Amino acid sequence: EMDMDITAQRHAERELEHYRDHLEQLVKERTSQLQESEQRWATTLSSIGDAVIATDTQSIITFINPVAEELTGWTLSEAQNKPINQIFRIINENTRQPAENPIVKVLNQGVVMGLANHTLLIRKNGVEIPIDDSAAPILTANGQTGGVVLVFRDITERKITQEALQRQADLIDLSPDAIIVRALDGTITFWSKGAEKLYGW
Repeated sequence: EMDMDITAQRHAERELEHYRDHLEQLVKERTSQLQESEQRWATTLSSIGDAVIATDTQSIITFINPVAEELTGWTLSEAQNKPINQIFRIINENTRQPAENPIVKVLNQGVVMGLANHTLLIRKNGVEIPIDDSAAPILTANGQTGGVVLVFRDITERKITQEALQRQADLIDLSPDAIIVRALDGTITFWSKGAEKLYGW
């Protein structure tokens, strides 16, 4: 009877050891898969042409790509684990008041958000850059918000072009001549004040 107990105990120990080895192997495989997935995610976000910042649910920065480093003036090592409002400082261009951070909106409402028009990013060195952006929740496998990803871009060139076009339109509007601009399909895209006076509408 004693031999049977010892044999049964040894058999149970072998099974337990086999089970433990199997669990360790599963943990190693899952850890490797997670590391590969995280590396793929970081590589993808680093390769995007727009600036990308990711945060956790407490608005703490977990990732910042090279374009975001360039625009904000903060490196990944400087920005990581800092509150988003410390790195991504934005104001309204017209009022000069702090703009509401879209990450806070996303965390509160759980939907994709964009910045209001006329938003300026204040870089680490104090230089202001006009930007547009959007922020979206990072959803976990069970559909919960696990953080937020913010994508933004420098719109300085676009803003300069828009302002130049507006100046031209304003100058044309000063002319007493009737000036009408049509698209290739015949649609009227501009009608000067001179045209309004000449045609009465």
